[in-house]
Amino acid sequence: SNQRMQISSYVVSQDRIVAFIEAVESIETTTKVKIELSGIDSGNENLKAHVEMQGSWSNIMRTFIMLENIPYSLSISNARLAKISSEKNTNVWSLSANIKTLIIK
Repeated sequence: SNQRMQISSYVVSQDRIVAFIEAVESIETTTKVKIELSGIDSGNENLKAHVEMQGSWSNIMRTFIMLENIPYSLSISNARLAKISSEKNTNVWSLSANIKTLIIK
Protein backbone atom coordinates (compact mmCIF):
# COMPACT_ATOMS: atom_id res chain seq x y z
CA SER A 1 0.00 0.00 0.00
CA ASN A 2 0.97 3.64 -0.39
CA GLN A 3 1.15 4.11 3.38
CA ARG A 4 3.56 1.19 3.72
CA MET A 5 5.82 2.65 1.02
CA GLN A 6 5.77 6.03 2.79
CA ILE A 7 6.72 4.46 6.13
CA SER A 8 9.47 2.35 4.57
CA SER A 9 11.05 5.48 3.10
CA TYR A 10 11.90 6.59 6.66
CA VAL A 11 13.82 3.43 7.56
CA VAL A 12 17.11 2.24 6.11
CA SER A 13 17.10 -0.93 4.05
CA GLN A 14 20.11 -3.22 4.39
CA ASP A 15 21.39 -2.18 0.96
CA ARG A 16 21.06 1.56 1.79
CA ILE A 17 23.25 1.67 4.92
CA VAL A 18 26.15 3.27 3.03
CA ALA A 19 23.77 5.84 1.52
CA PHE A 20 22.50 6.70 5.01
CA ILE A 21 26.05 7.17 6.32
CA GLU A 22 26.91 9.33 3.31
CA ALA A 23 23.74 11.41 3.88
CA VAL A 24 24.84 12.14 7.46
CA GLU A 25 28.41 12.94 6.40
CA SER A 26 27.26 15.14 3.50
CA ILE A 27 25.73 17.62 5.96
CA GLU A 28 29.26 18.93 6.58
CA THR A 29 29.44 20.18 2.98
CA THR A 30 26.52 22.52 3.64
CA THR A 31 27.40 23.61 7.17
CA LYS A 32 31.24 23.62 7.04
CA VAL A 33 31.32 21.53 10.22
CA LYS A 34 33.69 18.56 10.45
CA ILE A 35 31.56 15.43 11.06
CA GLU A 36 32.98 12.07 12.08
CA LEU A 37 30.99 8.87 12.49
CA SER A 38 32.43 6.06 14.58
CA GLY A 39 31.30 2.88 16.29
CA ILE A 40 28.94 2.08 13.43
CA ASP A 41 26.92 -1.03 14.27
CA SER A 42 24.19 -2.41 12.02
CA GLY A 43 23.20 -5.35 14.21
CA ASN A 44 19.61 -6.35 14.99
CA GLU A 45 16.99 -3.92 13.68
CA ASN A 46 18.96 -0.73 14.28
CA LEU A 47 21.87 1.12 12.77
CA LYS A 48 23.76 2.83 15.59
CA ALA A 49 26.67 5.23 15.40
CA HIS A 50 28.48 7.87 17.41
CA VAL A 51 28.71 11.24 15.70
CA GLU A 52 31.19 13.99 16.56
CA MET A 53 31.32 17.44 15.03
CA GLN A 54 33.40 20.57 15.46
CA GLY A 55 32.81 24.12 14.31
CA SER A 56 31.41 27.50 15.26
CA TRP A 57 28.35 27.70 17.53
CA SER A 58 25.99 28.69 14.70
CA ASN A 59 27.31 26.03 12.33
CA ILE A 60 27.10 23.33 15.03
CA MET A 61 23.48 24.29 15.72
CA ARG A 62 22.69 24.31 11.99
CA THR A 63 24.29 20.88 11.60
CA PHE A 64 22.34 19.48 14.56
CA ILE A 65 19.06 20.78 13.11
CA MET A 66 19.88 19.26 9.72
CA LEU A 67 20.74 15.96 11.42
CA GLU A 68 17.40 16.03 13.28
CA ASN A 69 15.60 16.63 9.99
CA ILE A 70 17.40 14.03 7.88
CA PRO A 71 14.72 12.10 5.94
CA TYR A 72 15.00 8.96 8.08
CA SER A 73 13.47 7.91 11.37
CA LEU A 74 16.42 8.97 13.53
CA SER A 75 16.79 9.16 17.28
CA ILE A 76 19.55 11.19 18.89
CA SER A 77 20.71 10.51 22.43
CA ASN A 78 23.48 11.49 24.85
CA ALA A 79 24.19 14.77 23.05
CA ARG A 80 27.08 16.70 24.62
CA LEU A 81 28.10 20.21 23.65
CA ALA A 82 31.33 21.85 24.78
CA LYS A 83 33.51 24.82 23.87
CA ILE A 84 36.90 23.35 23.05
CA SER A 85 38.93 26.45 22.20
CA SER A 86 38.91 30.19 21.68
CA GLU A 87 41.32 31.52 19.13
CA LYS A 88 41.40 34.84 17.29
CA ASN A 89 37.94 35.87 18.55
CA THR A 90 36.49 32.59 17.24
CA ASN A 91 35.12 29.95 19.58
CA VAL A 92 35.33 26.33 18.44
CA TRP A 93 32.59 24.04 19.71
CA SER A 94 32.32 20.27 19.79
CA LEU A 95 29.09 18.29 19.78
CA SER A 96 28.96 14.53 20.21
CA ALA A 97 25.89 12.29 20.22
CA ASN A 98 24.69 8.79 19.58
CA ILE A 99 22.33 8.28 16.64
CA LYS A 100 20.09 5.35 15.84
CA THR A 101 17.81 4.51 12.93
CA LEU A 102 15.72 1.48 12.01
CA ILE A 103 16.90 -1.06 9.46
CA ILE A 104 14.71 -3.21 7.25
CA LYS A 105 16.38 -6.45 6.25
